[in-house]
Amino acid sequence: MTVSVSTIGQQALRRLGIRVVPLDDSPTLTEMVPAATIATAALVELGVIASDETPSASDQALMVDKVASVHAALDAQGVVWWDSTAMPRAFVEEYTKLAAAQAASSFGKASDPQVVALLEARVRKGAMVLSADDNANQAVMSVHQDLTM
Repeated sequence: MTVSVSTIGQQALRRLGIRVVPLDDSPTLTEMVPAATIATAALVELGVIASDETPSASDQALMVDKVASVHAALDAQGVVWWDSTAMPRAFVEEYTKLAAAQAASSFGKASDPQVVALLEARVRKGAMVLSADDNANQAVMSVHQDLTM
């Protein structure tokens, strides 16, 4: 009986309690949300606009830049590997709050640095879960190659 590498990897992740649901069945991890949508949500988070309002072009541009800065900071820490134009649905809330924290002083608001560390840690942990399938498949292949040598 032949079992695929991905099947063995997913079974290992299930046994370890890392991923109970296969990646293909996890839409929050595979659906991508545009940076502009996150930028608008961050403006709502700060109370700059209401949830049914359209932001001014300058406010939206500033916040899109803050979302890019959040992404660049996470990328510099080796946390993320997805493109800066869209983020996995699972991390939208964290990106929204991180962008709002970065832009708070631009709108005369204060932000809590402890919240930033907490949110970055949540993205870091979630990104590890998101990459678990690839890492598990590489580990299975490595074991297979060692056994066939």
